Amino acid sequence: MAICDRLVPGFEYLEARITGTCDAQYSLVSMYELCDLVRVFDPNFAAAHANPAFLDCMSVITPLNALNMLDGMKQELPLYLAAAASAPAFNKGSVADYTEAILKWWRTNGSSFKAWALAARVVFAISPNSASCERVFALLKRLFGEQQMSSLADLVQAALMLNYNNRAVG
Repeated sequence: MAICDRLVPGFEYLEARITGTCDAQYSLVSMYELCDLVRVFDPNFAAAHANPAFLDCMSVITPLNALNMLDGMKQELPLYLAAAASAPAFNKGSVADYTEAILKWWRTNGSSFKAWALAARVVFAISPNSASCERVFALLKRLFGEQQMSSLADLVQAALMLNYNNRAVG
């Protein structure tokens, strides 16, 4: 059997998750929709695609909707689009370079449209998966046993930060 034939079930599984034709708990449709919508914080994408109807679709992004940010973003949309139109083309060949360029653009231009800048900070803080949270809980379990369940929060926070950042005391 060719290796490609052995990969077919895996691809079918991924397709079912992306299209939502699997059990609801495994569906990635909402995550895919979220990823599609947050591209608007790339000025190059926004210049070509952002409009009031697009912003209406962004109501599915829970933090933006819950914090009532979309109305302010709609009001500032012309300012954002004007700045986005003059943004340089961002090189997507390197994730690190692209990330740094986008963040630099927002640091430089964000003060001109504060609602968009705040929304960008909120969206950029959304973790695409739970791996980082799970790492923290695993570290907590390793650092603090059952006898240390009543440790003070500042001790727990300091120990986590030191260990997570590979720092030693002293």
